[in-house]
Amino acid sequence: MTIGKKMVVLFSGLVKNRYGELRSGWAIFAVLLVIVIAQMIARPLSEIGDESNPVFKLEVTFVYGIISIGSILLLFKLFYKRSFKQIGLISEKGIRTFFFGLAFGAISIGIVCFLLMITGQLRIVTFDKEKLFSFGTIAEFISVCVFMFSEELLARGFFMTAMKTTRIKWVILFVPAIIFSILHFMNPDITLLSLINIFIAGSLFGYMFMKSGALWLSTGFHVAWNFLTGDIFGMKTSGTEQPSVLITEMGNNSLLTGLPNGTDASIFTTCILLLAILLVFLLIKKPNHSGWTYDNNLPLIRGNS
Repeated sequence: MTIGKKMVVLFSGLVKNRYGELRSGWAIFAVLLVIVIAQMIARPLSEIGDESNPVFKLEVTFVYGIISIGSILLLFKLFYKRSFKQIGLISEKGIRTFFFGLAFGAISIGIVCFLLMITGQLRIVTFDKEKLFSFGTIAEFISVCVFMFSEELLARGFFMTAMKTTRIKWVILFVPAIIFSILHFMNPDITLLSLINIFIAGSLFGYMFMKSGALWLSTGFHVAWNFLTGDIFGMKTSGTEQPSVLITEMGNNSLLTGLPNGTDASIFTTCILLLAILLVFLLIKKPNHSGWTYDNNLPLIRGNS
């Protein structure tokens, strides 16, 4: 074999596995690069206007959403030429599952808040009824939906589908959860416990994806958790805070409150997320209809549909 042929074989082995599939690392690197570019475009846009203006916030949200979501779907089609069902988008009960996820997430963060209240670590100061039904709150909810759907499409839909090329179930579930945690590493006031909780959350969302066969359960949970934490209960989430319907005061026990990072670093969050994983195991049954599974439609090679 000539040196040229050896180089071609070596390069081919680095890019593709023995099944002729694009190695998951390359696919994940490509889509992460696109997401970084989308953020680099959206961030300057957010700085040229008033983010407190709900119309402007929606404009920035949709620019980011179109670039990030569109790019993920485009790269998925480019790399795998599969139906969007194979990334978890298409589901017969998608809307119902999304609202179930919203309720599940709302109850979960509600329990965290209840635990903080009975331990004296959370006190409600005021309640802004007008803000609850304002256009600004609606715009914020839409924004959270777009960003959380983008995260779920990326970390669960794309990452977990790309990881199917490994044929190892625990890798498909946990490696995307690790990447999901690492992507939050630059959050303000990040702590070891918050990274652990984000990994547990990523594992929960991935398990929801595996059990339901689509993205809508995890998306609903993710939306409810983030929206209620920051926009309703007025607590820090991922190290940031913003105007909220409830004005609250937090206690000094950082293990319980998670401060200065926020609820991501609370031990109560750890317990509730682990309980949520158990409930998914006990209550969520795999759908009878075809959906995303960790071992279907393999190999993921060009030309398959």
